[in-house]
Amino acid sequence: MKVKIARFVLLLIAILSVALLMVHVYTRKLMDNVVFMVSPSSTLPSSIGSRYKEVRVGQQDRNIRAWITLPVVVKKNNAAVIIFRGIGESLSDWIWFQKMLADSGIVSASFDYGPPADTLKTNGNPMKGSSRLKEVTKNVQDIIDSVRLLCGPSLNLFLLGHSVGNAIMLEMYPRINAPFVKGVILCNAFASIKAWSVYHHHISPTTAFFLPDYYDNTRNIKAVVQPILMLHSKADSVNYFTDALKIYMLSRERQQPVRLIPFEGYGHNYIYGKDHFDYWAPIVQFIGTFPSYSGSPAPLLPVR
Repeated sequence: MKVKIARFVLLLIAILSVALLMVHVYTRKLMDNVVFMVSPSSTLPSSIGSRYKEVRVGQQDRNIRAWITLPVVVKKNNAAVIIFRGIGESLSDWIWFQKMLADSGIVSASFDYGPPADTLKTNGNPMKGSSRLKEVTKNVQDIIDSVRLLCGPSLNLFLLGHSVGNAIMLEMYPRINAPFVKGVILCNAFASIKAWSVYHHHISPTTAFFLPDYYDNTRNIKAVVQPILMLHSKADSVNYFTDALKIYMLSRERQQPVRLIPFEGYGHNYIYGKDHFDYWAPIVQFIGTFPSYSGSPAPLLPVR
């Protein structure tokens, strides 16, 4: 009898383990379907006077578009930024921000998370993003290589994320082979996608318990070894300011060189609006000084 019970328990554990694994695999795919959606980009950088190059990376059946915006003069040791955009944002949304960077002498690259086919409509609804994190990581590495061809091998590279782009950036960070990264910039980040889904009432805390820890910024920020700049508005109703504080305090506890600049009254997408220099100035300063500070983390900066 005891043997039968033991076998039953082992069988039950095996079934539950397989079921849990399937849930994790499905959940990761579902999350990628959402975060890697691609939106049409109808407005070109050239329409506002920007000098840019469009490059394509990836395989023939999965061709990814990137816009590299360039200053008038590109130096061999130029500063450059790879931009990780939020859900539903297009390349066109970021042309003013990239123009500002170019006017400041900084090269920048924004890119689609998937092929142009992902922008097609089916029954009036946008298709799900077809990409997976491994594929997007490879694309980012190829884009970095393209930027290095323009700026030379002594490139000073920065990674910048906005909204869910922070989670994508930090999730792939350990796999990015770029020892010349000088700093990481987090704009309007959530703590984790699970916590975000709970406090916006998309899932219950019980459901969240069984989901994988995927796109968790509080965990993934621990891997960052370069200086970190964080910007967040206290009025952000999409990703709460308290989430930024969680990430910031965890970094301070680990003695990571981190600075947080809080703002008052700005919406979630304020960063890529036209002429929003008050938000942009700390980013340009951070990049322009090639931050190398270490030791005790900087104190929380005054509210702007």
